[in-house]
Amino acid sequence: MEITLSKLIIEFLTYVLFALTLYHEATRENSRQLLATTAGVLIFCYVVDYLFTHSGGSTYTYGQFLVMLPGGIPLWITLGWSVLFYAAMTTSDLLEGPWGIRPVVDALLVANIDWNMDPIAVALDFWTWNTAPDTNVFFDIPYRNFTGWLIIVFSFSLMVRLGYRLFRGGGSVRDILVPLAAALPAFALTYGIVYRVFHPMYAWIGETLTITAVFGAAFLAVIIFVPLFRKDHRLDCRAWMILSVPLCYHGLAMLLLYADGIYQGTRMCHWICRPGWSSPILVVYMPLCALFGMVCFIWPYLDEVLSYKIRRFTR
Repeated sequence: MEITLSKLIIEFLTYVLFALTLYHEATRENSRQLLATTAGVLIFCYVVDYLFTHSGGSTYTYGQFLVMLPGGIPLWITLGWSVLFYAAMTTSDLLEGPWGIRPVVDALLVANIDWNMDPIAVALDFWTWNTAPDTNVFFDIPYRNFTGWLIIVFSFSLMVRLGYRLFRGGGSVRDILVPLAAALPAFALTYGIVYRVFHPMYAWIGETLTITAVFGAAFLAVIIFVPLFRKDHRLDCRAWMILSVPLCYHGLAMLLLYADGIYQGTRMCHWICRPGWSSPILVVYMPLCALFGMVCFIWPYLDEVLSYKIRRFTR
């Protein structure tokens, strides 16, 4: 597979966002804890990717990029996981909801970006799914991919947050070891949920009802706590560093949608229309998905955003 311009753009964009989030972490009060969490995410997500791409009956393979890690995994993919984790966990911490709901918020925030990026990534050969012809797909992406993203993010976020609650002492040793040690129970939890919960559900009620039930339950759990979420944080330069993550990924997805002519007709859209039809639905779906995601990421700063709009309207 050749290295195209679209591949170069997303690769270098991720490097820039990774550098930006590292700077954001390093200049915060609990920088040691945050940097260690990033290291834990990098290890956890690389191993998860490696296992999924090299296990028997691997479900997907990556295209060729400039910098590839051992096992054929692009460097930007692993760095991108850490960027998404950091943006989501920072946002959920700013919301200041109950600690137990924060991993669910993290998972939904990251999954939202995946829902928008995956159709473009598959169309442009960033990665290729090795699925059976009768697999239930969403724009050529198996439903299981989305539940997988949800559980991977939820599991690691839960274990890191739980670890810091259980081990309150220890200083720098605790700050470094907790996120690194969280990877092992996160693996176990991910495996248990995917193979002991989801797979039986797929066989029992089907993949469509399973993904609906899983995401529906997650959304319902979060909606219950929305009245408790803070929305009075300042929308300053540091806030824009975090918001740049969803802005850049959603923006790039929609740019590539038009620049590469994907919306005009591709192999996508299996669950909405017959293969080979044009995909104008993407023109509606992707902006709505991006808008919803941006509202969620902006929620901690909603008061300032609304007050700014009111001031401009009343001038």
